Amino acid sequence: MVDKVALIAVVFAAILAAAVLFAFAFAAFRRAEAGLIALVGTFVLLAWFGPTGVPVGSLLVAPYDVLCVFFTLIGIARWANQCLMPAHVAWLCAGALIFISLLLGIKSFGLVAAGAEARGSGVFYFWACVLYFSSFPHSLDAERRWPRVLIWGAIGIAILVFARWGMVFIEGTREFRVAPASEAVFLASAMLLLFRRVLSGGASGWVSGALVVLMLQVLLLQHRSVWLSAFGGVLVLGVLDWPSMKRLIARLPLLVIPVTLGVAVLVVLSALDGLVASLTYSVHNEATLSWRVEGWSDLLTQWLNFSGLEKLLGRPFGLGFRRYLVSLGVEETYSPHNAYLTFLLRIGALGLAAIMITYALSVVNLVALRRRAAKDEHIDCVLSVLTAQLIYFVFYGPDIMLAVFLGAALSRMHAGKRAHEWERSAPVGV
Repeated sequence: MVDKVALIAVVFAAILAAAVLFAFAFAAFRRAEAGLIALVGTFVLLAWFGPTGVPVGSLLVAPYDVLCVFFTLIGIARWANQCLMPAHVAWLCAGALIFISLLLGIKSFGLVAAGAEARGSGVFYFWACVLYFSSFPHSLDAERRWPRVLIWGAIGIAILVFARWGMVFIEGTREFRVAPASEAVFLASAMLLLFRRVLSGGASGWVSGALVVLMLQVLLLQHRSVWLSAFGGVLVLGVLDWPSMKRLIARLPLLVIPVTLGVAVLVVLSALDGLVASLTYSVHNEATLSWRVEGWSDLLTQWLNFSGLEKLLGRPFGLGFRRYLVSLGVEETYSPHNAYLTFLLRIGALGLAAIMITYALSVVNLVALRRRAAKDEHIDCVLSVLTAQLIYFVFYGPDIMLAVFLGAALSRMHAGKRAHEWERSAPVGV
């Protein structure tokens, strides 16, 4: 009797799960906002509660796996009957090379090793998300909605960072660098969206400004690489709207009040010394850059020793990123901490070229569109975040949340539309 009840429960749970997945697939196929909410929600939940997965044979299927498989299938289905533009073709070529590398890796090293590296390096997740979000035409409705989803997700991450700080204060460790780079760069991207609103002024300018200050406080205590990428994005916004930037600079003295209050709180909590020490360490520590550059040199030398065909197509997933760091006296196998090198090793010079062509065509198209429509907040945001990404990729891999912005850039060149035409009425898109 117990076995029958258990079997019925399992069958019922399977039917319910299938129904939920079907409903999600239908909603995500119709509206990119459904996929965006699912992606941001998954990112925030995993940040709060840690990675999880369901064992299926020898594989551990993670939430991103399911999500990105859906994104890949939906993206391909949506593009199937559309005329593609050069940037889309380049992205699909990069995807073809990714899947060839994955299949060869499965053949040579097994599904677990090849799959783990394709996911862990971020290459498959990034490509699948860009494919999905770029398959929707741009619209004014989506332009208003997608930043809200991203900003609310960033607020969830910022709250998590403060919660972590609370825990380390309770434990007495006084550790301020508590967010991994993937969370920090997501906060930086959201901060750039908010900063553009501050430049635009209006009723929401003060609220956006307060959120910028909040996220800036979080970012200052995290990764130097994210500082640099965020600064690049701010610089682009300043160039695109210099008059507004000049007005904002004139108001900077107003920051004295929140900064003074923040310092006072730190003094009360006896945390000012720890804060200064953390900032000093972040500014002066050169060890991480040293071993990264050493690792890049070793991996690049390996690529130069590939055969001619391997130089063009890369070596398959599952091979690993093994290199010896002389300065540390250790052998490392984790990701190269450089997206460009990761692409070069796994999908070769052709794959890296296809990805860079996609970025270049996207930026050129956005700049051309902006010349036709003087001040375009959406274009400014995407251009600034794409700039930040390209800087971030020097130091880290292609994080999944960054794919949203490249997808948004490609959606402005939606198939069937002229490169400089803006579709204002479509009900879907990012």
